[in-house]
Amino acid sequence: MTKGVEIDTSNVVAGLKRLASVTGRPEAAMRILGQSILDDLVLESFHKGRSPDGKPWAPLKPATLRARRRRGKWGTRTLVETGELRNSFHYQVTDDGTTLRVGSPLRYAIYHQGDKDLPRRVLPERAMLPKPNKAGKFRGHVASKVINQALKDAFNELAPAAMKKKSA
Repeated sequence: MTKGVEIDTSNVVAGLKRLASVTGRPEAAMRILGQSILDDLVLESFHKGRSPDGKPWAPLKPATLRARRRRGKWGTRTLVETGELRNSFHYQVTDDGTTLRVGSPLRYAIYHQGDKDLPRRVLPERAMLPKPNKAGKFRGHVASKVINQALKDAFNELAPAAMKKKSA
């Protein structure tokens, strides 16, 4: 997977430990969390044309629109000419179930996402993944809300089945 966002679960460890104690499956919760991030942050960014924190993406330049028309493409939506970039995002959970990585394997995704380590900005930043603060956390960020909701959803989905197994 290319460079993306790695979400450190230390800020949700208590929720994961609670899930693990009830279900014995923290990796299942992480998969639910990964899908929530894809659906509620990444795909929503493409749908609304803005970053997960609400910053609108820069509109396409006239030269880009002309180039699209020459290729027979008439759409004007930013980053959605073919859907390849949007559809390339996926998540990975480590074998031990403690780390979730979300990103795209496409080499050009990072240029749209924006990265301080890139030598030069060629494209306007159009973030599709949440950007953590300087401390690497998502406090007060929309990603934090998605993570917390996903943990609640995971608990509601996984805990009842685990309880049934234990009582049987």
